[in-house]
Amino acid sequence: ISDIAGENGRLAMESAISDLQKNSKHKMIVNIDKESQSKNFGLYRKMGHWFFKGRINLDREGQLPHIDFNLNLIPPSNMVAYDLLHIPWKEVKDKLPHALDIYTSPNKDIALVVTQSELIIYAIEDNRLAKEPLAKYILQEGSSIIMAEWALGDYVPRWERSFIKNNETVEVKPIRIE
Repeated sequence: ISDIAGENGRLAMESAISDLQKNSKHKMIVNIDKESQSKNFGLYRKMGHWFFKGRINLDREGQLPHIDFNLNLIPPSNMVAYDLLHIPWKEVKDKLPHALDIYTSPNKDIALVVTQSELIIYAIEDNRLAKEPLAKYILQEGSSIIMAEWALGDYVPRWERSFIKNNETVEVKPIRIE
């Protein structure tokens, strides 16, 4: 993590592991190699933002469960280039209590709201979600969003070339909104 987040990353990981060692009921957490453990992390989404999460595997063979823990560290901008939320999370939850996450466009005109079973697209009007969604897409069970990238500027032709080159286009039709 220090390669990505510098000294603050190393300190955040060490602090989180120390807290786990002090407060956990699992005896196997006591014997952790902090150096190798500093490479066992990832990103997750919560309330419209990216966060770091660490993971401890309780045995070397992976037979016992793992423990995930949050790191008190914000991902650097060179890792998460766009992490702004243009609508307050509270407003999203008030309108859609079942919302799990939201992505808002850099142009502040589109919001993608994620629920357990749907991706709902809204226009943003006066810094709020529009009354009605523009479209809804059913998410397959077990689906998760692993990346988000807005196609702006020179990214538009790059993505277009990539799709054409790889012939990887799939038309996804929205469900009917009534």
